[in-house]
Amino acid sequence: MRMKEGARSSQECGRLGRNSLRLPEGHFRFWILSAVASCCARGQPRSWLAFTLFFGFCQTAQSAEARVVKDIEYARIDSLSLKLDLYLPAASQRKPLIVWVHGGAWRSGSKAEMPLGELVKEGYPAASVEYRLSPVAKFPAQIHDIKAAIRFLRAKAQEFNIDATRMVIAGGSAGGHLAALVGVTNHDHELEGTIGGNLDQSSAVQGIISYFG
Repeated sequence: MRMKEGARSSQECGRLGRNSLRLPEGHFRFWILSAVASCCARGQPRSWLAFTLFFGFCQTAQSAEARVVKDIEYARIDSLSLKLDLYLPAASQRKPLIVWVHGGAWRSGSKAEMPLGELVKEGYPAASVEYRLSPVAKFPAQIHDIKAAIRFLRAKAQEFNIDATRMVIAGGSAGGHLAALVGVTNHDHELEGTIGGNLDQSSAVQGIISYFG
């Protein structure tokens, strides 16, 4: 009877564990330590074992999650800092990097709007870039900014462990339009710009994904 209870407790712990991984780190640790202390106080060795195994599982799952590096500055224009967020999968294999361009009618939107989480889980790194919006700078400033981000990522490829030889540009709505334009203007000097430097690096991409735009 105790064996059945122990098995059921393990299943419940696993289910709770999957949900608890979404908690902030401080809440997660508090929940685990409280549960372990409760089991010890009640003298339940099987429950203690279940929670020990569960804690090890959660630590492994956490370490296997994608690493997100936010607000990396890729260019600076006077006092304006242009940044990107980098999503690095746990998998060591180096799949093509996807550069995501957010939408927003060219005048709004944020790099935080990055819908490629499932692809990151499949091992594809992604960089969500911000660019100067139309109220701030006229076209083709947006193209100059995105190409600058691509050059920056190539310059930092070894540091970020990404494949500099294979990059895909993607976007939706206004971001889809900008992604398509960036993608079909490889080696176009007029649209290259000089934002951010790294002019020794190429801004060429090897693929285009336009969700709509």
